[in-house]
Amino acid sequence: MKKYIFISLLMFLTNSFGQLPSDTLRVSYYKAIIGEFGGINRGIILIKTKNKYKAQYIGYKESTYLIPNDSLIYYYKKNKNNYTLIKEIDSLSKNQINTLNSGIIYIKQFKKEKNLYSNAPEHYYVKTESFERLIIDTGKTLKFYNIVENIFGIEEKLK
Repeated sequence: MKKYIFISLLMFLTNSFGQLPSDTLRVSYYKAIIGEFGGINRGIILIKTKNKYKAQYIGYKESTYLIPNDSLIYYYKKNKNNYTLIKEIDSLSKNQINTLNSGIIYIKQFKKEKNLYSNAPEHYYVKTESFERLIIDTGKTLKFYNIVENIFGIEEKLK
């Protein structure tokens, strides 16, 4: 059964991004914890090894707070390795894989918003070897970070 789950996730990634990534998928995001006054930059790195998936929950050392939307992709490229590992799961369970899969499908289906300006927008940056997409979520409807925090057993709050 586990093999089927891995194959279905691989097929999903292939169908979603056009080409299977080089065994790594990143979803980075900005969560506006205190609205227009700030938030946190976090992400998940999903790494395929032989026959399992490893997940890393990361926190970026620099914030995207007050960075214009048109500079966000540059920020994530520049800070690709400028993060702290918060928590790691060496082998994701079938349920965790299914949960992440549904969250990524939800991001993929997100329609581009007409109004990209907000006092406190959240955003998501999805990256594989051959694909990247930035989503500005002014209505804060995606909430993919809730899925990630649930999988890692972490609730991010302002300190």
